[in-house]
Amino acid sequence: MRERKGWNLVDVIVCSLGYHLRTKEKIAMLKKFWSHGISCTALDGSQNLETAEEQCIELGASFIVLLKEDSFNSNLRVRYLEKQRFLEKKVSTSEVVEFISSRLNYFSNNQQNSKVEIQRSVPPPPFESNAQTHQGSSGPCINVSFVITEGKDKPANWKRRQESMMIGHISEALRKLSKQQVVELLGIEVSSDVVKILSSELDISDKDQYNKTVSEILERHPRQRKIFKAICDEIYEIIFIKNSEIIVIYSLVDNFYKTLM
Repeated sequence: MRERKGWNLVDVIVCSLGYHLRTKEKIAMLKKFWSHGISCTALDGSQNLETAEEQCIELGASFIVLLKEDSFNSNLRVRYLEKQRFLEKKVSTSEVVEFISSRLNYFSNNQQNSKVEIQRSVPPPPFESNAQTHQGSSGPCINVSFVITEGKDKPANWKRRQESMMIGHISEALRKLSKQQVVELLGIEVSSDVVKILSSELDISDKDQYNKTVSEILERHPRQRKIFKAICDEIYEIIFIKNSEIIVIYSLVDNFYKTLM
């Protein structure tokens, strides 16, 4: 068996075996996982088991959900990696999310965490920011950070789920980037409208132009001034302090993103 990658693009792969594509069933299953914060993808066409397992290892996924005729209304075959080998369990469609969630929590509690936390000075209230760094065996290094509203209780594994979801969503766009490149992925708890405003109006050519466009944005959106300022402060640090060339702004509300370069 090929060696599993040290970091995962997705948690779950959904595929069909045999000659039937099961496209509608795949889409329904993907929606079920995404709605519970589990990152997933579907393999194109129908697969054989060996190919599905190879893809699972290549993407660093932990689970393969196998669809066959009438399987969406009965038991599913769920294969999962444990100690570098695949195990299999039959799980009903109604219980598959709970089963995979419990296994993901188990993996999280028992595996060595390779993420490196970057300590930063305390950001201005009422918003909280932090960063995690990820480096896979291929593809760019990804620094993940958040601007989130304080006072909202989050589950213990919330950040891990959001990181996995965001990178799973943008993974296709990152495939052409080299391992030497660094991508700054900024997750923000606002709608896609804010992301569109920032991506279209911010001028990142130099500090003066950036500060000028930030001031203009704050003047035009006084009711959202605090969140805009917190996000713009974070972007300023990423671009002009860390000198990063690629930043992805990601709406955690709408799963919508834009790239600044």
